[in-house]
Amino acid sequence: MSSLIIPAAKSITITNKYPNMSINNAVLSVGNDGCYNYLSYLFFDISAVPCNAVIRSAELVLFKTDKFYNCDNKAFGIYGLNGYFSSFTNYNNYPEINHELKQEFFPFTTEAVVTVSITSFVEAWLENSSINTSLMLYGKKKNSLLHFGSAKCTDKYLIPFLKITFDCCCCNDYKDATLKRIQVTGTVAPDSIYNAVVNVDVQRNPSGHIDSYYIADQYDNSKNTSSINIDKIYNLAIIPKESACDSETINFYGSYLG
Repeated sequence: MSSLIIPAAKSITITNKYPNMSINNAVLSVGNDGCYNYLSYLFFDISAVPCNAVIRSAELVLFKTDKFYNCDNKAFGIYGLNGYFSSFTNYNNYPEINHELKQEFFPFTTEAVVTVSITSFVEAWLENSSINTSLMLYGKKKNSLLHFGSAKCTDKYLIPFLKITFDCCCCNDYKDATLKRIQVTGTVAPDSIYNAVVNVDVQRNPSGHIDSYYIADQYDNSKNTSSINIDKIYNLAIIPKESACDSETINFYGSYLG
């Protein structure tokens, strides 16, 4: 079983407070402030998921920036989109939603992280490449405005992402891929759990476009009173295959849980 972390590639917020413009900054606003509605859009590039992948789970992970308390009666929702959004999208000009892709969630908790299962969305995206891989976040009740980190956030730990776990059937799908073997070494502190991400950025020549590839992992040292050493090899498929003129950057980062 393999796992991928895919950060949001772009995001915006629209509101009927400013019906002819979009908001494209470090924070996504979702819900209603008592007077105005706020909708937010996210786009994900899932090209790193192998075409023969069998999806086991897919989660949308959002990082809250305010309102940490328990309340389970204010439902928020997610729709898939039939059209793309851009910086010209606004409350008077927005893409049509896909009513077949819908999920509710309840984000008003004491937790800083909101995780929503959207397995059916990702399965649909892979089954039909013509389906838009964008999401709309919305709130259902008045006085229920929330803020999340956006794709534009300078703090990379607040950027929304998809965590996709899948099985991959062996075939020749990787014949046009560059297979990277990445060795990671380090130390995990005692009595802790460390969530890790291996990231390879490939800058394509001559376009300058950057493709990002990720693998997620977790090191559980919560039952030990001494540190453990990390020494592990990760295999990552770069699709399409790198050319001799492409350049790449490899990063390993993460954070302790709790």
